[in-house]
This record gives sequence, structure tokens and C-alpha cells, in this order.
Amino acid sequence: MPQEPITTIDLADVQTTAGDFHDVAVEIYPSWVMIEDDTGSRWIARDTVTEIFERG
Repeated sequence: MPQEPITTIDLADVQTTAGDFHDVAVEIYPSWVMIEDDTGSRWIARDTVTEIFERG
């Protein structure tokens, strides 16, 4: 059975140790963060995410 996200954010900016992502949708899981934008979805290890800024 697939794991459910801890939380979801419809619009956010995400800072990671590898770079920043702007205007993305976010799903946070225990070990991973999934971000989705116009180019598709990316899975990022949660320990590399430094900040998530929810935008309204």
C-alpha cells in the first residue's frame, strides 16, 4: 500500500542543498519530498531540503 504524505502544499518555494525550486506543489513524506512544477515531478531526499516556504 502506498504511503500517504505527511502534508501537502499547493504553492511553495523550496530550498535544497542542490538548488532552489519556485512556484511548486509539495508533498512531504517521512524520508522524501516530492515537488511538482510545469516540467514534471521530482523526488528529493528530505534531509537535503533546507527550507519550504508556503505561498498564498
